[in-house]
Amino acid sequence: MESDQAETPDPATNMIQATRSTLSEIGERFLSRPCAEPLTEEESERRLLSRERSRRNTEFVAFRNSVGQRYRDCTLKTFVASLTEQQAAVDACIGYVEDFDKQRQVGNGILLFVPPGTGKDHLLVGMCRYVILEFGASVMWVN
Repeated sequence: MESDQAETPDPATNMIQATRSTLSEIGERFLSRPCAEPLTEEESERRLLSRERSRRNTEFVAFRNSVGQRYRDCTLKTFVASLTEQQAAVDACIGYVEDFDKQRQVGNGILLFVPPGTGKDHLLVGMCRYVILEFGASVMWVN
């Protein structure tokens, strides 16, 4: 027995047809736009540097927040060496970070092994800060 009623379309079929229609409209709008002018080499370089600077700043803020208030503003330049041994440690840390790319390539690290309260954390925060901002290194602070 044949029915006089037209078959009701399947909900999935309706959704597929609506999606196709929407995609078609989006495609027409997208394709009708004029192409942008290609970037000059200078503009491309500027954008790349801007993205890298932004990434380094984000990395630095995350690091700075992880070290806590006490060490937040520590740098190698703000360390006050009251002993000859402390100045030697500062000089070694500065030498390491200034040559960080080479040190990293050959797998060299640095170890500060001195009594509590002598400034290890201050120096290490200063080193981390330097390599993040100057070399774009990722650093994780665990204390």
